[in-house]
Amino acid sequence: MLKMTQDEFERVFAERSKMTLEEYRAHWIGLPCGCADESCEGWASVRRGPDAINEHLDFYAPDPPRRMVVGKFENLGFFEKKS
Repeated sequence: MLKMTQDEFERVFAERSKMTLEEYRAHWIGLPCGCADESCEGWASVRRGPDAINEHLDFYAPDPPRRMVVGKFENLGFFEKKS
C-alpha cells in the first residue's frame, strides 16, 4: 500500500532535493515502487524517458502497474509534465 500520493511524493522529493516542483517534474516522475525496502515510501523517482521508465516498470514496479502496455508509455501520460 502506498504511504502517500504521487503528488505528495513528488513534492517531498523536490523539497528534499532543493529544487522546485517544476524543476523536478521537468526531468523526473514518481512511479509506484515495489522494492520492499522498509524505508521505501511506495514510490520511486525515475528519470523521464522511455528507457528509464521501462527499466523501472520491469524490475521495481509492483504488479499490476508493471508493464501495463508493451512498448511506448507516452499514451499513459508519463511524459506529460504536471504544473
